Amino acid sequence: MILSIIVPVYNVQDYIEQCAKSLLFFYGKSDVEIIYVNDGSTDETVARLYESIPKSDNIHVINRKNGGLSAARNTGLKVAKGEYIFFLDGDDFIDSKAFWRLFSNGYTRGADIITGNYSKYYTETSEEKEEVAHSIGYVPVIGQSFEWYKKNTRKISSVVWRSIYKTAIIKIHGHFFHEGVVYEDCEWTPITYNISNISYYEPLYFYYYRVGRAGSIMSSNYTEKKQYDNIAIAKALIEYGNTANIEDVNCFYRYAMLQLIGDIWRLFPISSVVWEDAISTYSGPWSASKSSLRRPK
Repeated sequence: MILSIIVPVYNVQDYIEQCAKSLLFFYGKSDVEIIYVNDGSTDETVARLYESIPKSDNIHVINRKNGGLSAARNTGLKVAKGEYIFFLDGDDFIDSKAFWRLFSNGYTRGADIITGNYSKYYTETSEEKEEVAHSIGYVPVIGQSFEWYKKNTRKISSVVWRSIYKTAIIKIHGHFFHEGVVYEDCEWTPITYNISNISYYEPLYFYYYRVGRAGSIMSSNYTEKKQYDNIAIAKALIEYGNTANIEDVNCFYRYAMLQLIGDIWRLFPISSVVWEDAISTYSGPWSASKSSLRRPK
């Protein structure tokens, strides 16, 4: 088994069919497994999922109590048998042929992390817009994972679904998602790059990220819980930084600081210039350049 595709689903009855049909290319492939993790959906998600997928030995549906996106991803990760894993959110979808080309090219190069590009898909208009601001370049690149991530942090961002990961690295390090919080990608992704060796990037647009879905985690109001979650993620990054190689410590301090600044930014959305000026004058161990700042979604 060379690949496990993990699809957490929760109350996405209007979108799960499009998601499932985008994986049609993989149904019946003996070297690929697809793991749908139903995280306690209370609508028609599961019924519509079964209507959208064929009976096949390589398709699995796991039902669990609601525990959040991180818990659903961890559930799939624990049972995954593939040499590589990929996480697809249940309200998004992919171009399977572009995905397979990206994966094949990274796989033949022995990469630990294989990364491509994504497009935004606007729910109300069905408009597709390539996220050019987050494109690294126009030619394939292969290199040391964490060095490459540090160089391209702003454009890569922390979204987990943009990359395909070697499963052994994740499981050997026991590197699972932080459960019970949102923004878990902001912790999981930089650490994943830090524990990996070789990354492969190719400017293929293969993922469609849905924008404007009512009820999604990222589109919902900024709550007190999200504030505490942000602090928890920042703390986890600092704690990991304290155990990382000495040359990497400041990077994780910086990621933590930017996480907290993002928190303040959501509460007090003043001009980005003000925040950039503030952080550019800071010279302590958490110092970061202006180019490292990006406004959170």
